Amino acid sequence: MNARRTAENPYCSLAEIRRRYFAAGSAPTKRQLRDWIERGQNGVYLAAVELDGRLFVRASDFERFLAESAAPRRDQRRGRDLREARSSYETAVAKLALTYGDKIFR
Repeated sequence: MNARRTAENPYCSLAEIRRRYFAAGSAPTKRQLRDWIERGQNGVYLAAVELDGRLFVRASDFERFLAESAAPRRDQRRGRDLREARSSYETAVAKLALTYGDKIFR
């Protein structure tokens, strides 16, 4: 796709997205691209426009989708880290209490 065509038509078909962003054999299927549009991935949806029964995606929207859906959301990661830390702390305290009884808290 040359620069002139991109300026005139900023949208790409799903087939163009597959060719442009992925190596042969590693590209997601058209069905998987449709799932990203309809169901999202990691809470992020791929924005698309349907014209005459065909789906079109802006290159900038696809790049944003790839960046945001690949990394865990900051709030989700923080919540998971806090739960894991709390669980580890509670487990350690329970083991110490079994071994040393109430002596560790006095």
